[in-house]
Amino acid sequence: PFVERGCFESSDPDHARIWEISWRTARLCAHETYEDCPYYEQLQYGGDTQVQAMISYYVAGDPSLARQFLYQYDWSRTSNGLTRSRYPARVPQTIPFWSHHWVMSVYDYWRHTGDMKTVNDLLPGVLAVMEYFNRRITSDGIVGTLDGWLCADWCPQWTDEIDGNGVPPGTRRGQSAFVSLISAAALSNTIELVKAAGAPATHLRARLRALKEAAHRMFFDSARGLYRDLPDGQLASAYTNVWAILADMPCDHSVLANHIVSDRSLCQLTMFSTYFAYRALAKAGCYELAPALLMPWRRMLEAGLTTCPEIPDFTRTRSFCHAWSAAPPVEFLREILGVYPAEPGYTVIGIAPKTCGLAFARGRVPLPNESNGSERYVDVAWRIEDSDFHIEVNAPEGVPCILRMPNKTLRRHANGGCFSHSTPL
Repeated sequence: PFVERGCFESSDPDHARIWEISWRTARLCAHETYEDCPYYEQLQYGGDTQVQAMISYYVAGDPSLARQFLYQYDWSRTSNGLTRSRYPARVPQTIPFWSHHWVMSVYDYWRHTGDMKTVNDLLPGVLAVMEYFNRRITSDGIVGTLDGWLCADWCPQWTDEIDGNGVPPGTRRGQSAFVSLISAAALSNTIELVKAAGAPATHLRARLRALKEAAHRMFFDSARGLYRDLPDGQLASAYTNVWAILADMPCDHSVLANHIVSDRSLCQLTMFSTYFAYRALAKAGCYELAPALLMPWRRMLEAGLTTCPEIPDFTRTRSFCHAWSAAPPVEFLREILGVYPAEPGYTVIGIAPKTCGLAFARGRVPLPNESNGSERYVDVAWRIEDSDFHIEVNAPEGVPCILRMPNKTLRRHANGGCFSHSTPL
């Protein structure tokens, strides 16, 4: 019974309608567990659920179903260390990339709640997952062949006869850039969790450094400034390069960001992979490119859809209600309003609004419920007038806030509360 505690509006009238269909989708795909869709499998899948948990944090301010998901996946781990791809479920299935997403979901949960008890409970499982991928390192230093079903996204161009539908190119042969780059991103999150638990992470940092060096050596195309899917050849995917940014690979991230958004020669994103593309644009400092990624949701409105389908081809999709496609409200609140946990559990509130071509935006972000049941919010309203940016914030009293204006100016408010600022753009 999620409560819609967050809200958002902007100068783009489509945003309100996209919020509506996304939130409806998220609620229809959450019952006693999260589930990918309410009609077909009705199962809690790891990749889907990373997105669903973020919607829960930002719109409902409720981490309870996410916490349950994290424990359930820990219970599902097999003898090789990997989680099941979907759990609880009677029919066993393994998708190794969904174990990556579980690891990253533990990190997301920690950032939003600061709940170290849960992190300490789950950390042995996180390390077991990452140890599986470490055992798969080849003589070239990249992650090689994997077990299970190797699907990562329903990218329409990932239809190779050897790899199969939805499988990143080269995965079955142990020659995939995607596999090493998502592994590096998950390992980076793992290092942060280990540090938060007060444990040494020197050996993990060495692993990460070696993996990134090997992946860069084998897959980086210096002429194009991006990562190829395979060590040889020209094939490259937008989603592969998303993980290059999120793994903090040693290259020009702004070049990658432009390829991801604008290069039509790349294998294209879906609504699921677009969530991670948004994260990559933010990390690269290129979020001004983000409005172009909202086009599939605008097409949903044009088609008269009231929930978010599984894939961008609305004539071919099986599921017309799929929560992995329902992430825009997260972007509206996290990036356009700009609210994020600058420190775990929002002990310091970060506010870094992105204008994205809008004239104004305003809304409310619920912070995760405290143990005493009290509700806390961050209200943000900004507008642009005569080339000046004006913002008003109402944050919980006593909680430090760091405001980063669009022109990069920083404003610090040690005690939270109400404050306003104006700066030239």
